[in-house]
Amino acid sequence: MSYAVQIANPQLVQKIEWLAQTLQLGKTAVVDRAVDLLTAQYKPTAGTPEAAKAKELAAIEAVLSRAQQIPDRAVPVDLLEWDAQGLPV
Repeated sequence: MSYAVQIANPQLVQKIEWLAQTLQLGKTAVVDRAVDLLTAQYKPTAGTPEAAKAKELAAIEAVLSRAQQIPDRAVPVDLLEWDAQGLPV
């Protein structure tokens, strides 16, 4: 599903229109290129500490996701013994 982007900032619209005219591209193509450039700038590059951290986080998220798929026990096991007052023995 895609949504239209509506830009309310007139200065930004002027910049997009100027770039589109200068580069002889459509407005969508100009915005697409800008987003691609910014994405590439902030995306971790292989072999960097940021990439290693992103890989670690992805691994942790995968483990947590699998752990969440483990069904709850129907009857929980209570390993403590309790006295008449409800305190552990």
